[in-house]
Amino acid sequence: MAGQIMIARTYLSGNIWLLVGMMYIILITVLTKLSERIESNMK
Repeated sequence: MAGQIMIARTYLSGNIWLLVGMMYIILITVLTKLSERIESNMK
């Protein structure tokens, strides 16, 4: 996992996990909005 590699290199586990979590939230939000748009176009 990329987050674990970055932690091993930098020893900044809290900051790295916060960054990974924020990227995950952004990705899920974008995919949710995209799927809602596709679903509304199919109706």
